[in-house]
Amino acid sequence: MAKKVGDYKIPFRNGSPLVYPETWGTDAIEWRDNTPFSADVEFERFTRGRSAARSVWREFRSGVLYEMFLVDLADAMPAVVDGKLSGEFCFQKRGQNYGMRLLEARRPARVETDRRQRERERARAAEGL
Repeated sequence: MAKKVGDYKIPFRNGSPLVYPETWGTDAIEWRDNTPFSADVEFERFTRGRSAARSVWREFRSGVLYEMFLVDLADAMPAVVDGKLSGEFCFQKRGQNYGMRLLEARRPARVETDRRQRERERARAAEGL
């Protein structure tokens, strides 16, 4: 069952999503539709704001940073492999803050190859016993 995408706009500044739409910056905020997007991200760090802790993810190709609420991270954890997460995402609004949320995971081809390699190595080791 597909998860619902929120019907609200997401704040961006200089091409990067904002966690909180602060209005005191010098660059204008661009409000974009909350449409699903495909991304390959890698865990960067945890961060904490006034009201919530979040995980920070860096997109492989663009270097854009995305933040994810810990409750959404708990749902995404089964799909995280070696600190990497690939799939379809959207944004989630919680209170006045915004974060990315996994809609549907996919495994990077490289990770699948690594897993298959480990399975072959285990099978060879079992044959040698």
